Amino acid sequence: SVQTSAADVHHNVADTAEEQLAGELENFGVPYFNEADLECGVWCVEPVVVSGVVNWYELAPAESYPTGFPNDEVFPKLGELPGQGIELQGDVIELLTYLELEQGYNQLGLFTEGGHKISNGFSPDGLVLSQFDNSGDPDPLLVPSYYPRSQVFGVVAPEAGFYPFRFLWFQSDNREAPGMLLELFSVKDKKSHLLNDESDPLAMMAYRAGVLIDPDFVAPTLSASSNGTTLHVSWTGILQTAGTVDGPWSDFGNDSQSPADFSLTENPSLYFRARSN
Repeated sequence: SVQTSAADVHHNVADTAEEQLAGELENFGVPYFNEADLECGVWCVEPVVVSGVVNWYELAPAESYPTGFPNDEVFPKLGELPGQGIELQGDVIELLTYLELEQGYNQLGLFTEGGHKISNGFSPDGLVLSQFDNSGDPDPLLVPSYYPRSQVFGVVAPEAGFYPFRFLWFQSDNREAPGMLLELFSVKDKKSHLLNDESDPLAMMAYRAGVLIDPDFVAPTLSASSNGTTLHVSWTGILQTAGTVDGPWSDFGNDSQSPADFSLTENPSLYFRARSN
């Protein structure tokens, strides 16, 4: 979400940034227009799949910020705006991912001038793990910070596994850095490592939701043809049979026993299905 004509619309306050992201902020009774999705016509936020790291800089790829991680990349969607002579202002970005945590204490962080709200789960109402914004004492204002800095927080995982995280990042305007900057990292062995950096063996990896598939999994198949009173059945996987469509189902045999013939006279009502091994 971008509001270039009203940079301070969310005032770098997490709750107001949430309202902007949801399209709930109005200007003279009309919702603000999301300049990151100009083709919507009305307020909308179109998701983008980020396959690599979050190492974004407003002036990339022409320039890379001198501190933090090298090889900065453009902001998704927002990267087109500076090329049109539009400075990034009033930004709000929501990042949803599963992070692979080790059992015990884990450290995560952002390198930016902007503010953030990090929560468990994918809902705006999830348990807040870290928040850095201007919702407290407004004097002095914390966000944007004086030059980009590391904002580090810790989480404790009761056991190793994949945990859902929601990163809400927001920034009204760049302050001392020439452009807006956002880098997400973890801390391991007293060093920072970009999240999801496949080239770094110490990096914490990030994932999106999907169906977990065994690499050796073979999808079952089933086909049948009749010849008079004989039904010819071929399959891969495990063939199951039942007298009714609701079961109970019983295993007939694996694909080493395929094909098989069944008498339609002896089995006037017989149902088949195949499952994986």
